Formats: sequence, C-alpha cells, structure tokens
Amino acid sequence: MGNIPTTIGTSRELLLSDIKDLLTSGEYSDLTITCGDDTYKVHKAIVCKRSEFFKRAVSFGGKETEDNLIELKEDEPEVIELLLEYLYSGDYNTPDSKNDEAVLTPSKPAENEYGQIYSYEFPHTCQGHGSGIVCPHHECERPHLRRPGYANYVNEFECEDCMMTCINYGTDAALLTHSKMYEMADKYSISGLKYFVMLKFQACCKAFWNSPMFPLTAHHAFISTPENDKGLRDIITNTISMHMELLKKPEVEALMLEFNGLAFSLLKEKCVEKEPENSVGQSSSQSKKKGKSYF
Repeated sequence: MGNIPTTIGTSRELLLSDIKDLLTSGEYSDLTITCGDDTYKVHKAIVCKRSEFFKRAVSFGGKETEDNLIELKEDEPEVIELLLEYLYSGDYNTPDSKNDEAVLTPSKPAENEYGQIYSYEFPHTCQGHGSGIVCPHHECERPHLRRPGYANYVNEFECEDCMMTCINYGTDAALLTHSKMYEMADKYSISGLKYFVMLKFQACCKAFWNSPMFPLTAHHAFISTPENDKGLRDIITNTISMHMELLKKPEVEALMLEFNGLAFSLLKEKCVEKEPENSVGQSSSQSKKKGKSYF
C-alpha cells in the first residue's frame, strides 16, 4: 500500500519524494530534454512552470512543440542534470558532495512540536505565512509566542542557521559548479535558483577561499555575468577583502588586471572599512565584519 504519513511533515516529505521520483522514472512524461548523451523524460507541468525558457520553448510552435523535444546542445550534461534536480526538488547537490558523509550537515526538522510545517524558503519572509512559521529559529508577528532570540518579524532575511543546514560543502570543485548553476539560472529564467546558488556559493567561499579553485571560479563568474549582475561578484569581492593575502597569488593579481570592476569594487570596500566611527562608536567596517549579507 506504500508509505503511510504519520504527521503533516512526513506527508510533505512523501510528496516531495514522489515528485523527485518522477524525474528518475520518467513516468507520465510528456516532454523529452536531451543534453549530450543524456536524455530526460520530464513533465511540462513542472519544468515549464518553473522555467520561462522551457515554457516559451513549448508554447510557440516549432520542433519543440510538435515533437515535445528540447535539445540543449550548448550546455554541459553534468550541469543540466543538477538544473533538473533543482526543478524537481528545490535543491541540488554537487557530484562530490552527494555521498560525502563527512560534510553532511544535520537534517532540518520538517515541523515544530505543534505540527506546524517549516517552509525553509529563501530569503525568509513572513508575508503569506499565516502560521507565522518560516524556520526553527524565527517566528513572525506572534508576540505572545515570542521567545528570547527569536525574531518577531522577518522580511527578506538570511538565516545562517538554516543556510548551514541546507548546504553540503563537498570539495573546492563545488565553487565552479555553483558559478555554472548561477549562469544557468539566468539563461533558463528559473525563479529562485540564483538566490539559492548565492547561498551555497557564499558558504563555499568561506570554506575554500584559499583553494586554487577560487580564482578559477572567480574568473568564470565574471565572464559569465553582466557587470550589473552583482550576485556572485560581490561575494567574490568581499571574500578577497576579508583575505587580502589572496592578492599575493598570481592568479588573483591577473583577475585584478583583467577585470577593472573587481579591482574598483575591492578598493571601494576597503575605503568603506576605513570610514570614521559613527555616532554609536562603531565603524561601518566593524558592522560589516560581523557578517556581511547580500540577500
């Protein structure tokens, strides 16, 4: 008879598991996506709802509409696999982190002791959550239930506790994978993916800033995004600002010479750090170093 949910939380987990299984099994598929030697039997109700690119591809005639076939000839199969994983599950794991028990973080509880479901939506916001619950660490607009250290109202808030439970670091190779996923999020117009990649990328930069993969990934991020897209660029600038010894590396020096915008952003950030103390006796740099966020 299959699994029987015992709580609202497990019911939700079973639903998500069934949706993910549709990608693996290809059952009830009505659209085929190919990339390299890989073929995916997918579902328009999922991929077209979550991606404007796929929605347009099947809506305006041509082979995609007639044959229900979309060929992605220019992309890397490994990245497209992660892209589809995100479309079906709301998450993706880099290949090096999928089976790495040493870097797995604790599981997120699905609900609180009252059976109220946590959303874990990023960034956290109270709007639209009638239950006032977004994650285990924050409750919204419920003063009578407010506990010490818990926010009474949050909007576009980055919860680092949640972020850490969502992310498997893997190895330093994950840096480049996240940068490629950010590029795909823009190319395929996938709602929510760019922000989610930023969370993963920022965490990986904190862990692997001194890795040879960092300047390589920084180069990819700068050549694959327009200058006005500051998502990964600001994270890279802040990482270098926090670890100025990176400027001694020839690869990072080459980045500064190639991308004037990076050099200027770094100079601007260091100037801000040297601003005089404000009225409460704390410089803006001190405030920043407590935890800079771009979300």
